[in-house]
Amino acid sequence: MIADRIEGKWIDLFAEVFAKCKVAPGDICAVLSESQSRALNVQLAELALARLGARPFHVIVPTPRQSAPVPIRSTGASVALQNMGPAVGALAASVFVADCTVEGLMHAAELPQILKLMEDEHVDKLYVSHLNYGGRGNRNRRSDVVHQTTRRLMDLLFETCWADAQAGRRREFVTGNNDADGVYLLQWAQRHLPERVETLREQLLRWGGNSSGVNIANIDNLGNVHPDTFWWNYSLGNVKERPFSEIWTDTRDPLMAGLKASPRPLKGRCRVCGYRDICGGNTRVRAFQLTGDPWWEDPACYLDDEELCIRPEDYAADRPEPAGLAVRTIRHAG
Repeated sequence: MIADRIEGKWIDLFAEVFAKCKVAPGDICAVLSESQSRALNVQLAELALARLGARPFHVIVPTPRQSAPVPIRSTGASVALQNMGPAVGALAASVFVADCTVEGLMHAAELPQILKLMEDEHVDKLYVSHLNYGGRGNRNRRSDVVHQTTRRLMDLLFETCWADAQAGRRREFVTGNNDADGVYLLQWAQRHLPERVETLREQLLRWGGNSSGVNIANIDNLGNVHPDTFWWNYSLGNVKERPFSEIWTDTRDPLMAGLKASPRPLKGRCRVCGYRDICGGNTRVRAFQLTGDPWWEDPACYLDDEELCIRPEDYAADRPEPAGLAVRTIRHAG
């Protein structure tokens, strides 16, 4: 969206997403936002829910003051709710919550309450999507606030999932957009379930980690083909001009050549990491957004050098090199 203007096509798209979440006519649905939320998204969420016949209501909370020494975004953990019981209770009483907070609730301090709600309401699947951020905590990955939050989140999910398995419950817990989760899971198993580590390792190796440009593709509304949904500004070709089968197998494109290579031409920490065969080098677009080099180390890897059995001197000579990919700008200011 270039201009903040309500258009029917955006209501259609919001409604399609909500319909896939099984929103049904008559469902009481909360639209959660904060004072700094983008008003257009809040309005679109309400209109889309109404179009589906649901009964939307709003929960609006003040955006808290910044606690960081400099303004930051993309912490991956909304603090807007601040454990306010009445607000959390209103969300818990809803059939569906459209989360329009600035950062999103999935990494928030209220996650334990969300998991309890999942149990109380017999929800059988939870999906947690990591934020695609870049540029923070390059070395101090155990102390960086974003990485600490991610580690706590993953520990809680692993513990909850294992408790389910022991109790005979069959619920699914899925994470996405950070393939370091597989490595962190393996190391969690080494501490808690050492007898199952080799079986888990074999399963993770078969999974193979990040598969952008290999088993994942994105075709946008204009027909442009991208390696995944996050490479929105880089087009591999257009299905109106060439068949998808030709575009997808054309390794003359330098990005596709690297994504399809085995192993990928990684640099920095990722080049020397012994877990490359599990995570596949993680999400390449984050490295590209930060440095211009799609093969540089992923800034969102929250495991430190000791955990990955590497030393700074192993990769100290590596430097990111801008790849010069022909990206496009689809949003303009002013």
